Amino acid sequence: MYLSSEQIKKILIKNGFYLDHVFSSSDWRKEDIGKYNGKSFVKVCRELNVFPEEIIHFGDNIQSDFINANEKGVASIHLPSAMEELMQDDRINPTVKSALKNMDTLESSLLLGNLSRRLKEGYFGVGYNVARAFGYIQGGLTAAAFLSFMEEEALANGKKALFCLTRDGFTIKQAAEIFGTSIDFRVIWSSRRMCLVPLLAKNAFWVLPSLFPYRSGVLRLSEELKRLHLALPEDVEDFESDNYHDFLKYLESMGSKWREIIGSEANSYRDYLRSEMDQYEDEDISLVDVGWGLTSHKAIDQLLGSCLSGFYLGTHDKAYNNDRIKNLFFSYGEPKKICTALMSAVEILELIFSDASPSAVRVSRSKFGFEPEFEKRDSSDLSRDIFVREVRAGMLDFLKDIAPYRSILKADALKEAAEAVCIALIENPTAQEYSFLGNIPHVREVGKSQFYPISYWWNPQSNADQEEIKKSLEVESLVEEKHLSQESKLDFVAEGAKNIQRSWHNRIARSILTPIFGHSRINKLSDFVYDRN
Repeated sequence: MYLSSEQIKKILIKNGFYLDHVFSSSDWRKEDIGKYNGKSFVKVCRELNVFPEEIIHFGDNIQSDFINANEKGVASIHLPSAMEELMQDDRINPTVKSALKNMDTLESSLLLGNLSRRLKEGYFGVGYNVARAFGYIQGGLTAAAFLSFMEEEALANGKKALFCLTRDGFTIKQAAEIFGTSIDFRVIWSSRRMCLVPLLAKNAFWVLPSLFPYRSGVLRLSEELKRLHLALPEDVEDFESDNYHDFLKYLESMGSKWREIIGSEANSYRDYLRSEMDQYEDEDISLVDVGWGLTSHKAIDQLLGSCLSGFYLGTHDKAYNNDRIKNLFFSYGEPKKICTALMSAVEILELIFSDASPSAVRVSRSKFGFEPEFEKRDSSDLSRDIFVREVRAGMLDFLKDIAPYRSILKADALKEAAEAVCIALIENPTAQEYSFLGNIPHVREVGKSQFYPISYWWNPQSNADQEEIKKSLEVESLVEEKHLSQESKLDFVAEGAKNIQRSWHNRIARSILTPIFGHSRINKLSDFVYDRN
């Protein structure tokens, strides 16, 4: 946008600036006089009757404002724009920046503009807070696209309430409140364990592979039940086998014993769901979660005898489908290119809406209604929470930044931008991004289980520096062992401390880690971390 000198003068006066002279290249366009060819500097000198060396020129364009001015004898100072600094900052993924710049839409420009402003303000810290940046860029755009998509679809289909499944539902609801949607978002207790376990009492054995996933070695029934917060009855054999299929067959053969093991949990959870949803007709509500296989959605449908609609980021080709489910990025494996790219690192996408609250195991009746029972937290949970809180903070801050413009943002354009930045990161992370995000602990199994670093699943083949990056992670031995010992879990906490102390406030690190290590050990850990750095 080019303004005339009169337009600029009016703007300046309106804001309390009174100048003797205002010049604009727009006034001389027909004469082919401008900064781009240096002629405007000569023109100004003649108008003011001064020598070039008597003028100081400030500008943000390296060619027009600096080089061309100097060639005409005008002293010039280059003041890079925030956008120029962003594009030159090699800490921010160049593939991501290139993808947004090439899109050239209002939505991509809005992200680049806010990103450059935040960078100039020091929002990402001196040491560059990778978790906060990931939350702001990939998380923020994905959340904005998901919320806009859901609102558009919900209004078109007359939905009165969207029920978000925990724990991601807490983050989705908070994001919706900040972004300012017109849909009623509610949260229901609904961990995968909570949804699937009750179906064992109904002998719905399709849940067995999800609740008892394959692993090498001997499988013992009592240990597997303990992982799911269930107890083995005295009259049930503590079966064990090193053959996974034989183990599953035994689980099926238990039949009615499952009702004894599950107890009243199945009826309590069904009644809880009804108490939350019965004020609506089925067609008036939808379930909301991140997505992929939708086993929780299938379980809720079977528990309630319903066929609920739902909104998800995506579903793979074997996911539950009731023909009333809608997805943002990909549906049942299609489009294949998008699905393949995003499913190659779903753990990264799951970070966006992750919540740091304890996971609910089951709900029980009480005189106050229904109350959830929570899993106990350990060092691995606390380590992951460190990163999750920063990712969520970045995502929510992005939504705050663009909320004033949401009336002019298009859902399809937001989706396109979110797709682009997520795939760019997944396929071409910088060494710093892969080292940091790849080291975050993650667990795929239902129930209390083993943590792995995200890099165990995330292997961006297109990154030419992959071997060098993997060495920087220093987790290859953990990957080869296929499990993490308690000592390794504590190493994750130490890694979290290291990253926090590099770029965040030491007081935050201490408040999180002191309950784990104690005051004396946290001081030794702090010294150890700084020595290593």
